[in-house]
Amino acid sequence: MTVEADQVNYYVDGQLISTHSDKVAPDQPMSINFNLWFMPKGADASIGPVDSDEMREYRQDIDWVFHIKGALLSTDEVKEYVTKFRGGMIKYFDRVPQLTPVLASPCGL
Repeated sequence: MTVEADQVNYYVDGQLISTHSDKVAPDQPMSINFNLWFMPKGADASIGPVDSDEMREYRQDIDWVFHIKGALLSTDEVKEYVTKFRGGMIKYFDRVPQLTPVLASPCGL
């Protein structure tokens, strides 16, 4: 995903899949949130409600989140950074400054 003042571009595996206009480009500080979408009572639109007391497990795999303030990088440039991190066995670091006040991360469930 690349975010500019006048557009937001979405990529999957380096391929541009969608571009949105300045109407959805952020105009204030934002947070990054990861969500798994749960349906009421385990409903699945393709098969209908799943009414079960069995334990269910949900898993979300995030390979890398990469952010550089004020830079617009190509997918290949981001891959170069991430390849260096992986080569250095760096699995995690966070240098995004904490905003004050902390941005809300609401959940409707």
